[in-house]
Amino acid sequence: MYKYSINSISIAQTQIMQTGDQKTGAQSLLPYKKIWFDDDEVEVPYISANSIRGKLRRKVIRSFCNSLDYTFEEPHVWHSFFGGGQLKSGSHQAFDAGLRRKITELIPAISLWGMSYGNQAIQGKLIVCDMDVLCSEMKEYIIPAHKEYCKDSFHRFTSSLFFTRKDDNNDGSIKTEDEQAIQMKVEIQVLIPGTRFSHTFMIRDHPTDIEISCLHHALKIWNEMPFVGGKSATGYGQLQIKFSEDLDDSLYLGFLKEKKDKIIGFLDNLQEEYKKFSKK
Repeated sequence: MYKYSINSISIAQTQIMQTGDQKTGAQSLLPYKKIWFDDDEVEVPYISANSIRGKLRRKVIRSFCNSLDYTFEEPHVWHSFFGGGQLKSGSHQAFDAGLRRKITELIPAISLWGMSYGNQAIQGKLIVCDMDVLCSEMKEYIIPAHKEYCKDSFHRFTSSLFFTRKDDNNDGSIKTEDEQAIQMKVEIQVLIPGTRFSHTFMIRDHPTDIEISCLHHALKIWNEMPFVGGKSATGYGQLQIKFSEDLDDSLYLGFLKEKKDKIIGFLDNLQEEYKKFSKK
């Protein structure tokens, strides 16, 4: 198998909020992308792939650590696993090819999501696509199984929330009673409950069965608390997700159980290597 893909269709259960690059005064808009529709260029809202990929990385790595009862003590290693790491300039090579190969063999999540360490990087096999609104404008760009839901314009699924807040001083302190506070209206664009989304995950470069099972594990964890976008702590961004196939993570969990001691020993050595590299 050269590549593997799994699709999903989601329905917003609460309002979806994600701030894009466009701002008009005190108004924050959703992220939009340009497409060609009806012989014209239009912009449609979407949920960015990057935000979903990062959310799933943190979930699957946290589950990985819990399964092994393991804690990263070296900050740079922690950041490489949970945040993807950051390349460092320098002439020293942090690891050899053999150690690099062991990372991808013993830690399927890193094989999928990738990471940077020292001045080297592992490119992950996982491709996360944007979560597209199922609307008439996107019908030509949606997989066939989801085209039947592309009936209405995306305009029917967007709305705005209004908040008011009082400004503070330039140094961040709260204005006193003697100082005049200016009340500001903030407008945030959202996608309304009932909005449908189409989404796809792919694994490239001949994925192994364990890597596929690892992705299934990440999606199962996500589906336990299926949120996207911002303000999830106050209930925004909740989804109901239906995947194109059943999620089976038994092979991945069995792998972690079988290789636990070997993985822990490798992680301990990895942290020691990071410490050596950081001193150079």
